[in-house]
Amino acid sequence: MCGIGGFVDWSESWSHAQIKDRLTTIMHSMNHRGPDAQNTFYSATDAVALAHTRLSIVDLTENGRQPMSNVELGTHLVFNGEIYNHEELREELVAQGIQFQGTSDTEVLLVWLSLFGIEGLAKVDGMFAFCFYDEKKKTLLLDRDPMGEKPLYFVHHPQRLFAFASETQTLLKANLSHGQISADGLSYLLRQGSIPPPFTHIDDIQFLRPGHLLRVDLKNKAVDEKVYWQNPFQVASSVSLLSDEEAAQLLEGEIKVAFQRRLRADVPVGAFLSGGIDSTYVCARLQEAGASDLNTFTVVMPNQPGDESVYAREISKRLGTTHHEIPIDLDADKDWLNQALEDMDVPSVDGPNTWLVSRAVAQQGFKVACSGVGGDELFYGYPSFSLAAKSNWTSSGLAKRMAPLGKTIAPVLKKVASHPKGLRVLDAVEAGVDVASMWMAKRMIFSEKEIQECINDAIHHKVKAQNPFERARELACDEDVHPLRQVSALEQQIYMHDQLLRDTDAMSMAHSLEVRLPLIGKHIVEAVARVSPEWLWRHGPKWVLKDWLSRKGFEGFFDRPKQGFTLNWPKILSAYFNDNTIQWHEEYFDTSFVEAEKKRFLTGERPYGRTFCFLAAHKKFAEASA
Repeated sequence: MCGIGGFVDWSESWSHAQIKDRLTTIMHSMNHRGPDAQNTFYSATDAVALAHTRLSIVDLTENGRQPMSNVELGTHLVFNGEIYNHEELREELVAQGIQFQGTSDTEVLLVWLSLFGIEGLAKVDGMFAFCFYDEKKKTLLLDRDPMGEKPLYFVHHPQRLFAFASETQTLLKANLSHGQISADGLSYLLRQGSIPPPFTHIDDIQFLRPGHLLRVDLKNKAVDEKVYWQNPFQVASSVSLLSDEEAAQLLEGEIKVAFQRRLRADVPVGAFLSGGIDSTYVCARLQEAGASDLNTFTVVMPNQPGDESVYAREISKRLGTTHHEIPIDLDADKDWLNQALEDMDVPSVDGPNTWLVSRAVAQQGFKVACSGVGGDELFYGYPSFSLAAKSNWTSSGLAKRMAPLGKTIAPVLKKVASHPKGLRVLDAVEAGVDVASMWMAKRMIFSEKEIQECINDAIHHKVKAQNPFERARELACDEDVHPLRQVSALEQQIYMHDQLLRDTDAMSMAHSLEVRLPLIGKHIVEAVARVSPEWLWRHGPKWVLKDWLSRKGFEGFFDRPKQGFTLNWPKILSAYFNDNTIQWHEEYFDTSFVEAEKKRFLTGERPYGRTFCFLAAHKKFAEASA
């Protein structure tokens, strides 16, 4: 796990000193992502500059340092992430006569790409973002992993500049972006609490989509984007006619392999343990895969809502892990929220909880921890799945017949409606009353009417983004697909990707902690996509995970309400606003609307997320302006 960045100065207007200064800034801005080593590479021939900061996980020697070059092949690589099947790929290469200097996955990836190029990505299992420079072909290849665990941002000013980095703040600090606020990014943030690709909060910084790659033609100064992997939940035909036994065997085989591979490291691999189903399942699977002395971590906040330490303690006892309970006193840590907001990189409605847990684990001396992210999305854990199971009418002819009526009635009702929830429902009705629209309305933070009211008119007129309901409909696949499968596609590609994965990366790497997510390995996702929704829902939410755990001594243990690690946001934000005077950006917001929303939150009339969106945006906009 590392930080990567670089640029191509097509304008040829920068002096050697300016190029060096920018590379130095890139490295310094991502020191937290890679405190173990920092290095650069520059090719005067093609004006290609690469920078890397290293968090040493696999092959801790100098043989794993980056940027890494293969002089014989004329190729170079900066890479952030892990190639979990690097041992298997290495064996294939050695059989072809390839010799290696070290044992790092970076060296394997460099040679693999040098020999097989884009087509070779089909065999790669990992979480990654990289830039591969081929001197002979005069090309750069930039790529993100299939599910989007690792971020990659880029700037393209045609004929003048191409730049990329693991974080947006790196591009801003190195003066590789003009720093203007994105109206599209802001509107999406207020809609769904996160900003989806290709947008960010900065107008000229783009977010590369998962499973996509960029090919930069250095000779012709051209940039092309290509899809190399599509989420199988977007393809209706990926479902197979499997028997119960075949479905169980398919999942068991892929899950075992995925967990074995995600234990590969030259440093200890720990795990978050919240007390819920997903984290317990991950810990138990890691032990089965060979983690005989697994370290588990639980954040303890006595007498606070969301404290599940008593359950985590019992789980650790049953599993026999080396358990660490890490107390957190937020009242004594007055500046933690400002620090978390600074580390957020891209504004989001979520993330500070991951920031706190990651800081706690990193302070115990660990570099790697596994998380249960993905369990709810793949195995139907969220309340949205229960609604989908009951609401089959949304995919029937009734919904289609209602759509024209909804498009007529909803705009009229919006003029007199005022309650946020009612307005979001009307947005869904106007959009078509299908599964994707209803799901989007449930996940939305602000309605379209509220967004128009709270964003400054000058900014709102610049919004060109795709309608969020249209995007959701595209990601949910064909409307005739089972509603449960559509909801899974949406939870994975919108809520998990746009919010959870980006927040997990930014907030964990702020503390030099690599978080691995075994449940969303490419091959597990592909296997789950082949299983029928009816089988996955046979005994309700996450029965596949609970059934396996019941055979490991946890029968009935999770027969309690789903909780998860939550923070006391009413108390936290009330104290924050009491200690900090916020001058909302008038050039972006209708400040009277924002202040009214804050007051409604403080009096308990509104959920915290609406006000937190404004706060996160305010912080990131201020940094961009600076």
